[in-house]
Amino acid sequence: MTKQYMFIFLALFSLLGASSTAQAERREDGAADAMRKAQIMIRKLSKEKSELQKKNAELDTQLKEIEDKIASMESDLGKTRKKLGKAEKNNDRLVGRIRGDVDKYKQLLGKYRETTQILRNAMSDNRLLVNAVQERDDWIGQCGTQNEKMFEANLDLLDSYKNRSVT
Repeated sequence: MTKQYMFIFLALFSLLGASSTAQAERREDGAADAMRKAQIMIRKLSKEKSELQKKNAELDTQLKEIEDKIASMESDLGKTRKKLGKAEKNNDRLVGRIRGDVDKYKQLLGKYRETTQILRNAMSDNRLLVNAVQERDDWIGQCGTQNEKMFEANLDLLDSYKNRSVT
């Protein structure tokens, strides 16, 4: 940028110096005017240059901050990816354990159902046996009652034949 300003400045001065001396008096006022305009233009260009340099410095600072943030984020991304990898491994391991546990629970559930069915069958058999024992107890009770009746009948019969002779 500085070379451009210098080139413009030299071009302006060479234009002013190239004027002939015959026209020097007449242009003295014009030259002073041109010099003022050139100085104003140089001041404007200098001001623009300093503003652009300031803006450039600000942009350089912002760029540095952004690059630092990107580097930090990339570092965080690497750490996060490592954590994610570990979490995925743990997840896979836990899923495997859960699947194994599900298989075990299915086996246990099958055994439980089998055992429950055996228990139901045993309880049914027990009820049948209890009913059979009750029925036999009833029969024994009936037989006991019948035996007592027969015993009494035999005693009555013996009493009635006691006084009789066997001839």
